[in-house]
Amino acid sequence: MASATVGLSGSMAADAATATTKAAPGDHKVNGPAQDRQTENRPVLDSTLVRGLAVVGPPATSGVVFTVSANNGVPYVNDPRSTPTRWQNLRRVPGSQGAYVTNITATEDVGSTTTAPTLRITARTSDSNIFYTVCTVTSALPTTGALPCTTWAPLPS
Repeated sequence: MASATVGLSGSMAADAATATTKAAPGDHKVNGPAQDRQTENRPVLDSTLVRGLAVVGPPATSGVVFTVSANNGVPYVNDPRSTPTRWQNLRRVPGSQGAYVTNITATEDVGSTTTAPTLRITARTSDSNIFYTVCTVTSALPTTGALPCTTWAPLPS
């Protein structure tokens, strides 16, 4: 795996059930039986509010809550504004290579150099490397094609 990219590849299809349900037992073996979260096949979830984004419909809000999930090693982001599929596969971000994601977090990227609202997603892979991407979220994330995110890059030390 190249050191400058997160190894993320595979199916692009996702929905809420795919991104947040428990994987079938025995889907993977990493460190032996039930030694950590990944061997227990549990999804990893995190959420964050990105302010300054209008949401149409009740209740009207001034922000969008994005949720990320690493289910059975595959990373997803949920953009409630995207239709018909709200869960988007983060392997569609430029620079994805194919590693198993063990942990994932999301936060509003207030330090971004752009003036547009941005979402920073950080992922740890099974080989303990940590990578990040910053996504522009001024409009709903597209359900096909590349996502509007920077290329996955190693977390600066």
